Amino acid sequence: MALANFIDKISLSAAQRIKAYDRNIFEQKLMSQVIGIEFAENALETKEGRCALDLLVRIISRLYPSINIIDSSKNKSGETFKLKLIDIAKQINPQIECNEKPATIKICVGDIAELPGDIAYFYIGSDNWLSYYSRLNPLKFNNSNNPFGPAVAVCITCANLFRFIFNDELNKPGLDEELCFSAFNHQVNDAAKQGPVLNMIPISFTLIGAGAIGNAVVWALSQLEDLKGSIHIIDKETVALSNLQRYILMLQDHVMGSKVEIAKDILSHHKDLTITICPDKWQNVVGNLKQGGLELIATAIDTRKERLLIQSALPRKILNAWTSTDDIGISRHLDFLEDACLGCLYMPHNKEKSESEKIAESLGMAGQEIYIRGYIANRQPIDEQFAAVVHRHSGIDQNLIREYIGQQVVIFYSEAICGGRHVKINGVNGNDQDIEVPLAHESVFAGILLAAEIVIESIGGRAENFPPLTKINLLRPAHNNFLEGEQKHYSELCICQDDVFIRRYKEKWKV
Repeated sequence: MALANFIDKISLSAAQRIKAYDRNIFEQKLMSQVIGIEFAENALETKEGRCALDLLVRIISRLYPSINIIDSSKNKSGETFKLKLIDIAKQINPQIECNEKPATIKICVGDIAELPGDIAYFYIGSDNWLSYYSRLNPLKFNNSNNPFGPAVAVCITCANLFRFIFNDELNKPGLDEELCFSAFNHQVNDAAKQGPVLNMIPISFTLIGAGAIGNAVVWALSQLEDLKGSIHIIDKETVALSNLQRYILMLQDHVMGSKVEIAKDILSHHKDLTITICPDKWQNVVGNLKQGGLELIATAIDTRKERLLIQSALPRKILNAWTSTDDIGISRHLDFLEDACLGCLYMPHNKEKSESEKIAESLGMAGQEIYIRGYIANRQPIDEQFAAVVHRHSGIDQNLIREYIGQQVVIFYSEAICGGRHVKINGVNGNDQDIEVPLAHESVFAGILLAAEIVIESIGGRAENFPPLTKINLLRPAHNNFLEGEQKHYSELCICQDDVFIRRYKEKWKV
């Protein structure tokens, strides 16, 4: 049994959520757990149940080094499906222990019979758009062609599992006991209502970002049947080893592969879906997109600056997802003229640091920012001189820097600094607002909700006056209202309140 070879990135994520973080204690707690995943006929024989098992193993295997997958079905295909799940787990973490050790915590997927109470149990079920979670009672799955109910149930369960194991370190946040969440209208418990049945889903949208949130979008779409239409996927990056910490689709063999090419391959079984990939920056692609590619934009990116650039291109509608240390969420920008646009949410309050400033400061080289800027602006790859200068000013092992010779500075920053190979954040292993690393289930939850919004908008949307924001704090038990309103930015400086942009939007979309 061993922790994953991307544990540094996991550690960085945990440090941003746990006060007085101690890496040794964190790793010891991970190593002391055996996460049992038990399923029976209901999970095995329903589409929703199989969907939940696939996603659950993909999330659990990234964090916990020992799992026990238990087939309690009487179906002959149960053992085959179990071996398939174990294979996925090992492709994520080749050193993971998948054996018959007694579970210290058990996740029961589907209608598992009630079990002895000597360990902690978490029960999962779903029905179309509805996600069911319980600490008390077994649950069932429906057999619908809808991945959103089961996927959200998995994310809620993984959030509670993390809070359970790290209860003391998180200052005893409490657990959900029983919960029903609607992935359609984001209501909980008694207020939860079912959404429409999904059949022959016509979609046409552009996904900007194939990272952690984008991975979850692609995973959800891959689980649907009868998709037709077209998708543009834009992302210039390749997969780094540290990305496996929360990129739900990525396996060890995907490292160094193109994110968009992998996404296209995963969706290729949809024969009526045209997938166009763009391994480039959004800014370089937007000028070549036809108007149809701007009808509906889904943003799954990290930065405020890029979101503002996207809004300035005046797409007709934008769906946006985010993760932060406070919450994960979705924002809906479906009426540029009347509602808060994406720019309203991300209007800067102060002058933002440039990329070179952020990198220089994280390396302890604020005084040499112009040196860093030269490499970035000229797209000059890292060389021996760069390695020597950074080593001299930052103290980072020069051999580590040399591993990135020939690559761009931003790759070194993303993998070695943000990726946790050398965590130098304000001089200690702590928090830096420029380096935000979600837990896997947080990114997945945001991506699942974004994919659900894409499908909902594609099949006709919801009733009018649906609130524009959904915010969920996965470090606390659920409350009864995740929906929030949002007005246009109070400064009146946003482009959605500028006569020139308003006129151009009306001309562009003939409204």
